[in-house]
Amino acid sequence: MTEFKANTAELKKALAVNALAVGKITSHIQSHALFSIEGDKCIIKATDEDRVAGSFITLTEVDGGDTQFTADPKNLQKLLTGSGLAETRMIYDPDTKTLQVLTSENKGTFLSFASFDPAKFLSPSLDAQELKHTVIKEIFLDGMKYTQGFTLEKSEKFSDVHVIDGILYGSNGNTKVGGYFSPDFSEIPDLVLRKPMLSSIATMVDKTGITEIAIKTSEKLTTFHSPDDCFYFGFRKSTLVSPKFPISMKKPDLPKFNIDRAQFLKKLNSLSLTSWEDVGIKMSAKEGSLQMDTVADRPSFESVPCESDTEEPIEFIIQCDKFREVLGFFKASNIDIYVAKNKCTIYSDASIEIEEEGQENPVSKPFTAAALMTLARLVK
Repeated sequence: MTEFKANTAELKKALAVNALAVGKITSHIQSHALFSIEGDKCIIKATDEDRVAGSFITLTEVDGGDTQFTADPKNLQKLLTGSGLAETRMIYDPDTKTLQVLTSENKGTFLSFASFDPAKFLSPSLDAQELKHTVIKEIFLDGMKYTQGFTLEKSEKFSDVHVIDGILYGSNGNTKVGGYFSPDFSEIPDLVLRKPMLSSIATMVDKTGITEIAIKTSEKLTTFHSPDDCFYFGFRKSTLVSPKFPISMKKPDLPKFNIDRAQFLKKLNSLSLTSWEDVGIKMSAKEGSLQMDTVADRPSFESVPCESDTEEPIEFIIQCDKFREVLGFFKASNIDIYVAKNKCTIYSDASIEIEEEGQENPVSKPFTAAALMTLARLVK
């Protein structure tokens, strides 16, 4: 029998990470995480054979020697959330495969949980993992969120975020493509970030409070670690080949105009109120303003200041709801819009201000966001 104590806050973080990789069938060992007590260390691992997660914490007290057991990290996390104890005491009996979690300082109040046979827990080895790059979390998560907005949720091929040559891409495979680049990404390996994994990566970072993400890969796995390796989440590599994305992070050689993004969105929101169906809008950038005229039996008209790089009018037609959605993905106050015959490119340079401990002033991390959109051809 082994009795041990852990800091409750640290244990909750460890459980939250491992909960990201357990299976859904509660009667199966994959719904549990494996706990290994080695001296004053507790190593926790979870996997459903697709996802992997792990945590490493130092125990505050151990009595009874090394042991292994399994437990449902989600249920333990729920229990600890309402416990109110600064430290959590647990007792594991290998003879009955029972884990007792004390719910107060009184040893007579506890909840019991069953353990599967720990010898039957199969966890993939991370020995072949190699560190490829460490990136500041804010810039990576921002790029991941931005490009995810361009993906098509129900498509097997176009629901993922792809990292190719240090650029994050997302597309619905038809009408829109997004690209996101930062100098911090120059050494990131090519990756396929499968849609079901995107929220889990963000959750791991949020729950652990890490400021940097260490990206590691092997032949079969991609994993995201805290820099000290105390926490990680990962998944098996996708077998899909990344498509070619028809967008460049370089500014295109096309007629363009620059416009205040917030003002532009405000006008589009107003024009969208004129119909319960998709609103088609004729655009004309000329003489210092963007003129917007809805294509309808009862047309509406708005305008917003802009700066054009050509004396000739830049004219095109958009579908309001799709254009508004893409504009909402951008963060920059001003954007450049380049117009071709049947498509347009939205382009912006911006930066993220990051507060770092010990630094008086925030650190600025630049990035470039671009979007390629198919323009409306037929408007009702």
